[in-house]
Amino acid sequence: MARRLASVDRRRCVSCGACENTCPRNAIRVWKGLFARVEGSLCIGCTLCARVCPAVCIDMRERSVE
Repeated sequence: MARRLASVDRRRCVSCGACENTCPRNAIRVWKGLFARVEGSLCIGCTLCARVCPAVCIDMRERSVE
């Protein structure tokens, strides 16, 4: 499992879908047209979503160990 995970700042997300269209694992989806949400079990930490986000609201954070 990847060490990093995408994290979305919902207050800044503009729901454009750029991240959703770019994710190779379909790990990020725009939820009810409001903001993007990340499915942690699918995220591989590739950073593609963060790189294409026009609102710069996606950061990569360390995955918590459970």
